[in-house]
Amino acid sequence: MIKIDNYPAEKPYLSIETPERNTQLDNKVYFYVGRVLQGIAVSGAIASIAAYSFTAIILSTLVISTIAAVTLFVIGTIFTNASLPLPEEERPRNVLRPARVFVEGQPVGIVNRSNNCWAISMMQLILHTPSLCEEIENGEGFRDDQFQPLRDFIAAYRASCGNQEFVSAEAKAQNIRECLHVLNNHFSRNGRRQEDAGEAILQILGRLPNGRSVSNQILETRSNGGRQERFDSIICLDLPGHRNAPFEELFPLAFQGSANDLVSGAEITSRMIFRDGAPNEMMVQINRFTNQVTPRGGFRSVKLNEAVAIPDVFDLPDDVLPDGAEEASYECDGFIEHRGASSQYGHYVTYVKKEGIWWRCNDETVTAVPEEIVKRAKGKGYIYHFSKVEK
Repeated sequence: MIKIDNYPAEKPYLSIETPERNTQLDNKVYFYVGRVLQGIAVSGAIASIAAYSFTAIILSTLVISTIAAVTLFVIGTIFTNASLPLPEEERPRNVLRPARVFVEGQPVGIVNRSNNCWAISMMQLILHTPSLCEEIENGEGFRDDQFQPLRDFIAAYRASCGNQEFVSAEAKAQNIRECLHVLNNHFSRNGRRQEDAGEAILQILGRLPNGRSVSNQILETRSNGGRQERFDSIICLDLPGHRNAPFEELFPLAFQGSANDLVSGAEITSRMIFRDGAPNEMMVQINRFTNQVTPRGGFRSVKLNEAVAIPDVFDLPDDVLPDGAEEASYECDGFIEHRGASSQYGHYVTYVKKEGIWWRCNDETVTAVPEEIVKRAKGKGYIYHFSKVEK
């Protein structure tokens, strides 16, 4: 088990970023040489100005020394930037951190060459849900040749894990777009448009045969004697509106409902349960996006940012189980977070838990993060995966 010390949010102990970053001694040498040259250049420029101000050196000497200092500083900058292609604010911190170690079973990054963060985040969640990967690779709903790019994506990702690559160069996000476009031409083949990760994962789950994997069989019994069975790939929870709420409060509401009998006007209540008892896993979506009327009479997508307190272990309510069914508890082991104000733009990030370690998958950057960061992100999550806890 790797220990993640209580570092600040922006400084996790173990950081997995791109393969070129902070992996070789040569990179560190280039970085330090560059910084030394920059320091000498700045010191020389200051010394020349001071000498010109307080001594009798001629102006031409000052100009020559200034040109030399600028040239030296540019060379130092080239050394520094060539060694570590990191954001400026991260370079000193990353150089001083221990060399990265690939952890068995950790996620690997996926390169985002366009506007594909929604597809990458969806696949990171699917890739760490073994039952879904099994369905995509061998299930009846994905046998057509049109899904071969999706199978190739999974194979390339697994090969990168096996080779202990920090970023998978062969797992192409464009393959995901191609498959989703075949399922629903609403999804664009080009990478210019932001898509909804919730709609995308629903398209994938919709290919699952009824009763398989996270496809849950729901039985609805109405007070007028009516019965209806359906399969829900994702359990959708509505936010209460303008207030934070615990997950335990929202979940049972998804299994309650009422309908109006148009003939008699009487209210008909209904009860919904998991027909076959507690499922082995669940996919849950918080309905964070809604349409708002614009001043011109159109609609725009807006996001609901209320926090939802997700417990470490969630006990399934008895009233969503058939009579006599065994009680069950669940742990959230993965979720997708959306950052932004609308489904039409923003950024998607996935968190997955592997062997007790939480990993943040942000396109090609994968970072081990402590529990307190996960807790904050989980409260703002969009799509969650829950696994049944073995007793």
